[in-house]
Amino acid sequence: MSDLRCGVLRAALEEPLHGSAPTKPRGWLVMEHPGPWPANEDDTDLPPGVSEFMVRARKLKVRPQLIRRTRGRRRSPHQVYLGFSGPQPWLRGAEVGDLRDLLDLDLEAIAAGIHGGFGAPVRDRILLICAHGRHDACCAHSGRPAADALARELGDAIWETTHLGGHRFAATTVTLPEATYHGALNAENAPAVGLASLRGEVVLPHYRGRAGLPGAAQSAEWFARAEFGVLDVAAVAHQGVVQLDEDTTRVDLLVAGRILAVTVKRRLAACARALSCDAAEVERPDHHVLVGIESHAAA
Repeated sequence: MSDLRCGVLRAALEEPLHGSAPTKPRGWLVMEHPGPWPANEDDTDLPPGVSEFMVRARKLKVRPQLIRRTRGRRRSPHQVYLGFSGPQPWLRGAEVGDLRDLLDLDLEAIAAGIHGGFGAPVRDRILLICAHGRHDACCAHSGRPAADALARELGDAIWETTHLGGHRFAATTVTLPEATYHGALNAENAPAVGLASLRGEVVLPHYRGRAGLPGAAQSAEWFARAEFGVLDVAAVAHQGVVQLDEDTTRVDLLVAGRILAVTVKRRLAACARALSCDAAEVERPDHHVLVGIESHAAA
């Protein structure tokens, strides 16, 4: 099995990371819970009603994540973060004695970027790393050592979390509130990538994209950043997406004062493979290639 891990296959086939962050979530519901974390976190020993609340959150494009420390896990109180990763990102935090205290939160408002006064503003970014080994073998093989290394180097900004999406890109992280995803991390490279991400930068060799955007828009951003050497998360603003044909997309960006029209084309991988370690079927994943970048001076 070790030779057939989905992450090993992805690396061997040189599948790009860009454009692979989740496309739906803009709101975030992050809850401390030490586990156990079975394959599906909804099956864990959460208080009555919390699992159903998480299911409802997903339907409203608010992504629920369970978190815990890599060491010294506690059962109570529970650290909770609410976040929004849209055009004006924010992160707020509070401790609660019981996760059922969250059941009255207005999930629709959170998805729209309205926090409703929950907790207090969190000024510094936090980084969640997937080490959910029962969900996928690669998340244990790569995630656990990377999580330990991150926690040793970067301390309380780091939380181990349930599945973030994209098994084959493990170890994978998300940095909130902007929801920038990085992948292909290990114990050696994770601390440097994590440090850059926490100070508001992306690391292009590991950058998967920003959650809540279409895959084409994520890839277009990656190509624009690579072309002009722009790493600051806040230096890129998405202006719109135009579908030119079934496989070709133009993405309009404002990048460090430049107005860009980035055109990308969807391609299927030549080789079908298992996209997770326990997948019963093989698939050909898609990715986007660059067609061209048109640049104009900002008005």
